[in-house]
Amino acid sequence: MQATRFAIGDVLKTSLSVFGKNLPAVCVLGGLAHVPGFVIALAIANQPALSLYGLDHDTAVLLALLAGDPFAAAGLAYVVVRTLRSGPPARGEALVYAMRAFPLVLLTNCILVVAFVLGLLALILPGVIVWVVFFVAPQVAAVECSGVAAAFRRSRALTKGRRIALFGLTLLLFVPHFAADPLPTLMAFPPQYDHLWDVFLSMFFSIVWGIVAGVAYHDLRILKEGGGQRIADVFA
Repeated sequence: MQATRFAIGDVLKTSLSVFGKNLPAVCVLGGLAHVPGFVIALAIANQPALSLYGLDHDTAVLLALLAGDPFAAAGLAYVVVRTLRSGPPARGEALVYAMRAFPLVLLTNCILVVAFVLGLLALILPGVIVWVVFFVAPQVAAVECSGVAAAFRRSRALTKGRRIALFGLTLLLFVPHFAADPLPTLMAFPPQYDHLWDVFLSMFFSIVWGIVAGVAYHDLRILKEGGGQRIADVFA
């Protein structure tokens, strides 16, 4: 049945369903994607004066996260579309797909993040516009594998007319993230473990964001195009 609306509540409800049906695969993807981040954070915690090829510790962790999040996004896009079109993927399928799609999703995500940050620096609003217009660009790159420029053009077309809802969805995802940042201080965690908390938080929200954005991509395609079988055929 073709979707007739795009609603935040529907996206979140579907996301919870996808998460529940794929809990082991989702946790494995998120965990593996952030192994480098955890390794670096543990090394920093055990040796605060550790030298990381001239990088300061915050930058080293950030670079690890910038690589980990797209890997998770690539695999989660596969999990979402497979689950919604033909049932949960078999064990290991999503991991293999993530490895194959990772370079394209990484490049797409890096360009999106840079554009978003530059937009925020230019009086905030341009960054918000960039984010909602290209909300599903990494998912397009992961599923359709048609190149970076094509992923951005496709996201712009898919999000047209639904950007206010996507902005609301973004707020719902960002607010808990920001609220969780000060928890280590409030709970008196040893400061040397701050980076571990950052990586854990990034892992958790990359899973949440990856599933929600995957569902948003799927629903926008069905809403705009119908023909759900064409989405499933991407993975055939």
